[in-house]
Amino acid sequence: MAQIFSFNFGLRKPAMPTYASDEEVKRAIKNELARRLSDDDLEIPPLPHVALRVLELARKPNSSIVEITELIETDPQITAKILKMANSPVYRGLHDVTNIDTAVVMLGLWAVADLIFAFSVQGKVFRSALFGEEMDRQWEHAVGCAYISMALAKGLKLPGEDVYVGGLLHDIGKPIMLNAVENVFRRNPQKVDPAVIEGPFLDELLEEYHGPFGGLVARRWELPEPLIHPIERHHYPDLGGDDRLTTIVAVADLFCHRFGIGCDANEELNVADHPWVHALGISHDDVVKVFASLEKDVFEYVEFFKQSA
Repeated sequence: MAQIFSFNFGLRKPAMPTYASDEEVKRAIKNELARRLSDDDLEIPPLPHVALRVLELARKPNSSIVEITELIETDPQITAKILKMANSPVYRGLHDVTNIDTAVVMLGLWAVADLIFAFSVQGKVFRSALFGEEMDRQWEHAVGCAYISMALAKGLKLPGEDVYVGGLLHDIGKPIMLNAVENVFRRNPQKVDPAVIEGPFLDELLEEYHGPFGGLVARRWELPEPLIHPIERHHYPDLGGDDRLTTIVAVADLFCHRFGIGCDANEELNVADHPWVHALGISHDDVVKVFASLEKDVFEYVEFFKQSA
């Protein structure tokens, strides 16, 4: 089939032939996304320096509170958000927290490291002028999955390394794909009607491409291999053998869909008896207890991030 129209992602401005129908436009968009993916030709924002540095510290033996606090203080916005989190209902103690040293001690070294990563990625990746509402949903889902991944690992005494960041980034292909599609409209505003991609078609694109896009992002960012697996395989965690990190993130994703965090709630989803839960060796009763304790807390956590945007 002849090409219907071409997308101008770069500096070139090729002529745009007239397309015949919305269906042809949709087909051309999918073809262009597939080509950009196969050619590794996507505009992917670099991983923020602060996020990269915190990943390095997380893997450095004997990282100290001093190193973390010094990192936080390089970014005034992140400093303010960490203090706000320390004083939020999610974590608040008996006294107001007014300095970053106290915040790190109260929240815990690695909880703060996770928050630094989340705040830095939020401002750089989860932004869209055209798809603002959908991007907000994706961020809520990412934060909710990160929190539930961390809570599952902690509450059920499962290995917890990388679970927060794994949950946060599991659908990272979706915001990158939204930005790629936005470029189509921004560079060709007279040729493509934004209404063409709203609703079911956008959902279809997100589901079809977010795994491959996410894997490409993870490798472009040079993430550690254990963090790439939840991005590429969270819908099929059993394909990786005994990959507990990916399975924890996959179960957290199930909880998000059950609760309706950044997505429509699926009240018929039976998380407690799901095979992925069984793969973690979690009993039905334990899942029910975790479910009851998580529901209120995770919404408070997500709400905090919404207010900090």
